[in-house]
Amino acid sequence: MSENSELPEVKPKKTDPRIVRTKQLLSQALTGLLGEGCFEDITIQDILERSTVNRATFYAHFEDKDTLLHFTLSTLFERILHERLAPNAVAGERNLELLLLALCDFFGHLARCTKLRTVQANPRVEAAIKPIVHNVIAGWFRHHPQGGFDAAIEASTLSWMICGSAIQWHRWNREHEPIPANTFVRKMLPALLLRMEPLLGRVSPRPPAQSDRILPALGLQYAYTDESGMI
Repeated sequence: MSENSELPEVKPKKTDPRIVRTKQLLSQALTGLLGEGCFEDITIQDILERSTVNRATFYAHFEDKDTLLHFTLSTLFERILHERLAPNAVAGERNLELLLLALCDFFGHLARCTKLRTVQANPRVEAAIKPIVHNVIAGWFRHHPQGGFDAAIEASTLSWMICGSAIQWHRWNREHEPIPANTFVRKMLPALLLRMEPLLGRVSPRPPAQSDRILPALGLQYAYTDESGMI
């Protein structure tokens, strides 16, 4: 990719309403079952019986229960995100703040909802939200093409920082005295805005002092590290 290349724009495809309805039935069935037991104990047959969808139809839409969980979590996050952030939102401090708050809303929902509480520490949660956050950031880069840096790498780096910080905040809150969402967002913004400087077309004269203090407190340094120590 050249220095001035832009990220390709992907146009959404129209979906058959019958497909939407079938996926909703399966997702609702899984969510209901999660309120009764852990994800690992739920079988495809359990989901079929609860949803009244036949096996062939299930496999026409999902490979297994993991892909159904991914769909359920990503759909939930997209709904929460759209309540916070406009579809045509562009790069800026306020929209970055709203993106972080949407992630906090999502994790807060997982923690409060009895039916979803059992999956809040599931690694599939991370896999469900990262592509959505990346698409938002990539869209910002499309609207603000800057020369001299690789837009795809910058979008990936920033989205990893955003998701990683939110995931670590959620993990911290499960194990320690909770940090309020507004406090977390306020302290993370300087570090993320510094990373957004190429996108915003300006250079920050000051280091992100607040984020320097909160990143080590949340177990973050320069990138998100999971429990196994892998980046």
